[in-house]
Amino acid sequence: MPTAPVVRVKDGRVFADSRDVAATFGKQHHHVLDFIRDLVAKAPSLGVATFRETPFTNPQNGQTYAAFLMDRDGFSLLVMGFTGEKALRWKLRYIEAFSALRGLLLTYTEKVIALFEGGVLNFEETSYRVTARALAMSLGERRERLGQSLRP
Repeated sequence: MPTAPVVRVKDGRVFADSRDVAATFGKQHHHVLDFIRDLVAKAPSLGVATFRETPFTNPQNGQTYAAFLMDRDGFSLLVMGFTGEKALRWKLRYIEAFSALRGLLLTYTEKVIALFEGGVLNFEETSYRVTARALAMSLGERRERLGQSLRP
């Protein structure tokens, strides 16, 4: 049994296969298909961009069966509805990653605000060239300018 769904790249987009999702979370594939169809029925806006039906042929019996490829949003939405230990572990890892990203974003935002407040960047400097010049300044120059502007 795989530890994580296999992802594939097609036309520059990343997809997971419903069969891999079923195997990863210990679900029967037909139950995963039912869950996906229910999601699409309740939220038709999800449509083909999120869940793309992709039939496959079973090599053992030659019969064609339903399957779905799903993007990251579809995968997340699907798995958020799962129960069980594996689903809970995935949800906890998802929350941890979200919290870490939030922390990085807050830290970055605080630093950018400090640069604006310190006069290193200003709102008039919105053109690409000026922003690039400001971003290209060495960290030492930025600290020096910021420190000067904060002195009484």
